[in-house]
Amino acid sequence: MARAAKRKTTAKTKAKRPSRAPKKTAAQGVEIPVKTRQHNRPEYGSDAVAELLSRYGFAYAFLNPGSSFRGLQDSLVNYNANKTPKVILGLHEDNVAAMAQGYATASGRPAFCILHDMVGLMHGSMGVFNIYCAGMPVLILGGSGPSDHAMRGPVDYLHSANTQGELVRPFVKWDDEATTVDGVLDSIARGYKIANTGPKGPVYIAFDVGLQEQELTSPITVHDIDQSCFQAPPPPAASAEAIEKTVELLVRARFPLIVGGRVGYLPAATQPIQELVELLGAAYRDDRTFVCMPTSHPQNLTGSREVLAKADVVLAIDCADVRWALGGYGKNRHAYKAKDAKRQRVIDLSQNEHASHTWNRVGGAIADTELQLLADPLTGLG
Repeated sequence: MARAAKRKTTAKTKAKRPSRAPKKTAAQGVEIPVKTRQHNRPEYGSDAVAELLSRYGFAYAFLNPGSSFRGLQDSLVNYNANKTPKVILGLHEDNVAAMAQGYATASGRPAFCILHDMVGLMHGSMGVFNIYCAGMPVLILGGSGPSDHAMRGPVDYLHSANTQGELVRPFVKWDDEATTVDGVLDSIARGYKIANTGPKGPVYIAFDVGLQEQELTSPITVHDIDQSCFQAPPPPAASAEAIEKTVELLVRARFPLIVGGRVGYLPAATQPIQELVELLGAAYRDDRTFVCMPTSHPQNLTGSREVLAKADVVLAIDCADVRWALGGYGKNRHAYKAKDAKRQRVIDLSQNEHASHTWNRVGGAIADTELQLLADPLTGLG
């Protein structure tokens, strides 16, 4: 993609600046990215953003090409040589969002995708909602504007919003639309921290096309992400008092039951859950479609409704809806309120209360929990 699309230049200026259009080799017949760092620094706003994305170690940039982020795509391919992140083509924005969600789920790493302007964001909004429901850390950049009316063409007016992030604000953790290149770099750094702080989820940042194509006339500082201030904080742990009470309840239980939820996305959760089940001699069930320990394990009783009725103490680990995990809907919805009800002592290990949202909520009616460990589930298991 020619850099000439980024700005109008005089013939004299063009002669001095090397072309950043990809070259073709006769033998391969394919385009080879041209990585030019004439001044050993970013030359355009999009170059600075591409460098920051590379420093954060994003492996891939999932996108469906759009004119609103042409500058950023150019920088990813030519300034970054299409490496870290490497562009992966999607044929629809909903697919692009799903690819990012899938990568984050399978790899356990934060993912990155780009959505085109308003129409691309509208197409991809269902995928963004799915990311939110799954609780996956995904950084979403959206091309926008140009906000400067003097730079707009006839189509740009229809395709430009005053605050583009409002479209997905109800189901992202955070959104922003900075007005300077430095501001965009700060937004990405803050968004990365927010997305990767539990409970994790997607963030959306609009990147104005005018800022992408803005030539940097002086050096710009790209954040050193090795500093702790640019990384997610350590996961929270439960208090010693709450852990002591949890241990007491589980050890004294006649029929303890462990239910594993979203923590099953993390391979590191399998061993501590299995060790806890075996140590307690407890029954085990998976929540919904999650798999936290081997299905062939003799104590894995997923599918058996009887264990729910027998259990006197239940530890629900990262279950979005604890009431659902314990069969508390339908005819059993109000059973725990009955005077002669056999009370289960339920322990909720999750960060559900930190996931509250004004538009909707993940999880149903409040479960009859005796103890809530508001902590990172994996840290709590340790």
